[in-house]
Amino acid sequence: MNLLHQIQPLLHKLGLNTTEQTVYLSGLSLGPSTIIQLADHSQLKRLTVHQAVQSLIDQGIMMETYYGKRRLVYPNNADGLRLLLEEKKFALRQLEQELESSKSVFDAIITARNSFSNTRLYHGIEGLNTALIEIANDGQDVYLLYDTNALAPFIDEKIYHRSYTQRSKKKITTKLIVPDNFRDVRHLERKDDYDVNIRTSHHPHLINGGIEIR
Repeated sequence: MNLLHQIQPLLHKLGLNTTEQTVYLSGLSLGPSTIIQLADHSQLKRLTVHQAVQSLIDQGIMMETYYGKRRLVYPNNADGLRLLLEEKKFALRQLEQELESSKSVFDAIITARNSFSNTRLYHGIEGLNTALIEIANDGQDVYLLYDTNALAPFIDEKIYHRSYTQRSKKKITTKLIVPDNFRDVRHLERKDDYDVNIRTSHHPHLINGGIEIR
């Protein structure tokens, strides 16, 4: 009985489920047996044993024979388990090849997902003031989209000034892409102090808004 217990972990590692392990070990204990005998020994239902036996036969680790009209099943020798191991190894190599060929797809999905997760949304004037504070502290590349002409007059002057001066002190050049009708004179009057590079664009999406790039 101790020998059978030593075998069970191996069967589990080879991918046999609990029922298949129980039926296989019962077969080792009994030798050539009928489904009824295996069911009695394993204390499982006959249909359950029948399904497990068929699976084990398909995997090559149980065999079947007939004694008269009686169908008897029994475990194959160690070669059957070795064959199952080789099949598992082959399937693993195939999986490795499929994973390698799909690597670019995984990388693209993960990159897109990470890019989306770093997107922040700010609402209203308070949100824009918060954005100006954060982009001055983050020290990372930032794309800030907002309606320059509509919102600029309402931005807190102190926050606005501190944000740009902090960026300038950190040697960060702020690039502004704005519409032709851009009217925020603060950028124009202090563009050297703020280290701001302003470029106008005729793009239709910039009719009312602007893009700030660090």
